[in-house]
Amino acid sequence: MLADPTDSTGAKKALVRTYDPPGYADPWDCVQDYERVQRAAAEHPNKGSQALSSVVELPRSRIRPWLDGAQPDCYRGLQTALNRGWILDSWSSDAARTLNRLAAWLLASGSVSHQTRVPDFVVETSAQEDRLLGYFETFDLRPRVVTRDGKPDEWIPRSDASILGRVLQTWTGLDGDKTSLDTRFPEYLQYAPVGIARGFAETYVSLRATVRTDRGDRLQIQAERSEYFRQQLIELLSRVVDPDEIRGDSWPVYLVDDAAFQLFNPDLAGYEADDVFSQ
Repeated sequence: MLADPTDSTGAKKALVRTYDPPGYADPWDCVQDYERVQRAAAEHPNKGSQALSSVVELPRSRIRPWLDGAQPDCYRGLQTALNRGWILDSWSSDAARTLNRLAAWLLASGSVSHQTRVPDFVVETSAQEDRLLGYFETFDLRPRVVTRDGKPDEWIPRSDASILGRVLQTWTGLDGDKTSLDTRFPEYLQYAPVGIARGFAETYVSLRATVRTDRGDRLQIQAERSEYFRQQLIELLSRVVDPDEIRGDSWPVYLVDDAAFQLFNPDLAGYEADDVFSQ
């Protein structure tokens, strides 16, 4: 899990290491070997694969497909992420803010397949559809909508889904079923600018919290997560709202007073704005 997604070198390596290329203990070595082979081929255009294998000191069987136009999956995935703007060098871009919101959405109401690395985002309201569509359009993505009997729809990107899923895995550590005590809390939120922390908190709270007017107009966040996850969530919330307005020595976590107003978007959450709080 990345401590800083804007460390582009670290982000590239983390993404590549979600792959498992045959013959490599470290997938990053595969990327470096592929690039070295391409440079050698450009420098020695008249050499065949057998001669080049001696130049780069790699088996001919490994480099021959690369010389014929094939690319390792890890290299191709990295190039796609770079072209899509999913590898960052600062927090100031729309891409950075959008990926942060998508990471929050996944953790609050989504998952990443352990087998395929494809992310799915649960969508329950038209307001959520509009919001998520806007995030997708930032990266020129279109959704594939999966309808489920008796359950909300799931949205999956129609293109480059597994690469986006891998990128978001490096941000969140999410792998498979998120309803687990093993689910971790994103490390980068400890160090990201406060605006990024607030964006994550707003999305997570709006999608995850329920309104408890029977408990004095407060928001309740309940999750099957570890105590460490709860503590990290409270640490995040404390960065962006008054810590005295955060309650809960165990699950659930509550937000009261101004903290609830600041972080909760009733429309996104599927509530009528006038009906959320009695004040």
